[in-house]
Amino acid sequence: MQSLQLMGILNITPDSFSDGGKYFDENQALKHFVYLTESGADIIDIGAESSRPGAILIDEVTEWQRLENILKKINELKLKPKISLDTYKGIIAQKALQQNLVQIINDVSGLQDNLMLETLREFPNCEIILNHNRGIPVAKENYAFDKKNTWSEIIMFFEKRLKKLAEINFPPDKIILDLGLGFGKGLEENLFLIQNLSQFKKYFNLKILLGPSRKRFIRELWTDTKLFGENLDWASLVISSWAALGGADIIRCHEIDIYKPLKEFLQMTN
Repeated sequence: MQSLQLMGILNITPDSFSDGGKYFDENQALKHFVYLTESGADIIDIGAESSRPGAILIDEVTEWQRLENILKKINELKLKPKISLDTYKGIIAQKALQQNLVQIINDVSGLQDNLMLETLREFPNCEIILNHNRGIPVAKENYAFDKKNTWSEIIMFFEKRLKKLAEINFPPDKIILDLGLGFGKGLEENLFLIQNLSQFKKYFNLKILLGPSRKRFIRELWTDTKLFGENLDWASLVISSWAALGGADIIRCHEIDIYKPLKEFLQMTN
């Protein structure tokens, strides 16, 4: 078994799907960063723009205004987790890396912005997460599912991006692939991706990240709320455990505490 890493989520947005507005205040954001750290997060993913379906996109000036102060204050804490920046804008990634504020860029667009590629050329020691998607934010009409087509679509999507990274000699051990659960995918397709995760990992031979936490498809899977209640974290843990046993290297989750037994179990079975 692999060594599982847990990625906590810090949304400093007013409109994220699960906790929009909860940590928009700087002091609350700092407290939550410390909480995630103390809970055992290996990585904390910080985002200032929601990518949920129907989200209103913001410009780079607004995004950086939300990020700059909080990133600086988080770095002053000198805590253990790696800091991941959830952005698809090359200029935002560039500013954060130039100031040595983050170690990972989580690009949900999968290198949609050409400046992102140039930024990675400038900073080959950072890690990059490439997310498969069908638009940011995705429109409902882009949802589609066919097993054969899904497999080939995702393979071609990543191969195209990996070719771009190879052309700038970006190190493969710094690349993480995210199959994009919920990004233009319904229940059946999300489950198909988790079920076949080991095959994707074998094909690419790269680290895989999955983020099922509190996604809509989990509520669709367990319609009987008596089983887990309205809180989707325990149901998310069930799906995440399946993904981890299938070979996921990183699980992106809202509540780190309840995932720690899963991480410890995988460590014991190494």
